[in-house]
Amino acid sequence: MLSDNIMDDIKQNTAVLIMTGNEIVSGKNIDTNSNYIANELFRIGVRTIRIIAVPDDKEAIHSALEEAAKLAPIIITSGGLGPTTDDITRESVAEFFGRKLILDNDQLKILERKFRNAGYSKMPENNLSQAMRPEGSEVFPNPRGSAPCIFVESKGIRAFLLPGVPMELKGIMTDSVIPYLKENIDTNESVFSRTIRVVGIGESKLADTIKPVLDDTGDIEIAYLPKDSLVDIRLTAFGESEICMKENINKLVEGISNIIPDKIYGYDTDTLEGVVGNLLLEKNLTVSTAESCTGGLLGDRITSVSGSSAYFMQGYVTYSNDAKMSLLGVDPEIILKHGAVSEETAVQMADGARERSNSDIALSVTGVAGPTGGTPDKPVGLVYMGLSDKHGTIVKKLMQRYGLERQRIKLRSAYFTLNMIRLRLLDKDLY
Repeated sequence: MLSDNIMDDIKQNTAVLIMTGNEIVSGKNIDTNSNYIANELFRIGVRTIRIIAVPDDKEAIHSALEEAAKLAPIIITSGGLGPTTDDITRESVAEFFGRKLILDNDQLKILERKFRNAGYSKMPENNLSQAMRPEGSEVFPNPRGSAPCIFVESKGIRAFLLPGVPMELKGIMTDSVIPYLKENIDTNESVFSRTIRVVGIGESKLADTIKPVLDDTGDIEIAYLPKDSLVDIRLTAFGESEICMKENINKLVEGISNIIPDKIYGYDTDTLEGVVGNLLLEKNLTVSTAESCTGGLLGDRITSVSGSSAYFMQGYVTYSNDAKMSLLGVDPEIILKHGAVSEETAVQMADGARERSNSDIALSVTGVAGPTGGTPDKPVGLVYMGLSDKHGTIVKKLMQRYGLERQRIKLRSAYFTLNMIRLRLLDKDLY
């Protein structure tokens, strides 16, 4: 039950997230919702100070709510709003706030209409629970699903109950929760943030390299966010003067950019594949891929950009030696003498792809993704990346550290190959 003096000592403009679901705490599903919610709150100056994961258990949810209410005035839950017996968030929150559940007739009509539009003659009886809400609460619509967001306010606590389906949750956050908070939270503090996006250097080495410009950063918060071979440097300032915050952060961005210009592929929302695509468009060039260990992942990253058909010609996934020989024209003697994972094979894969696709540039990747297949001479993580263009063919060797899982080796290989073409395209003496 929510205490009367719960708001005495907690800081405003802070939030606690409660992620519910047996599948979350068991590890069967990866929680991506909390990451998304925290980022969206951060953009409007609301700091997430704790993320709690709990099973579909009423006692566990009550305990999490009690802890959250002692820490922050904003509570956001995810999951447990479905129609099945394990969906108990709605009921648990109602009990915590001392409210009874009531039927929302307007929401019931919306649900019935959604099921009719989906071809049902009658709404399943189980879904009636999704038209229930705590007395005195409000609902925010969910056009992408059946469970609306429920908003409960009591004794200075604002609680938002969101569905767990990521697409539905993101829609409600964008359409309703963020606009509501921007309009209703009382703050004299603004937030300004910039992200420097880096490739080709590890987090620890990156931090050491840019250390000279970080000695006097004032109140700017610095966070390193690594993922695969990419690292984001997020710079954030909180304060009353947005002009001063922007000046201070942009000065720091300039200082970091001067130290590692070749490692920075973009800023804020830029993606490596998007940057490469823009360079190809700008220079009116086309590209093809020849992949072995990445299994098409490099082509997937390139074509994840809308409009990539303007520059992506063709992708060859030549996993077997026979495929390398028949589709790309790799010389059997090269494979016999040097092996499929070799600089020589990477050269012929790139050259063959460029010739057969008639593209301006071709990229190749061949390596040992593991966890099996490695040898003392060619261990797991060894990758050769080739690039063929009118100026010739170059190959880079990538030796990834032991212990990386297969998918990470594939992703890192794809990103390093993308960075290889990025740097090539930036060479003014070539293009």
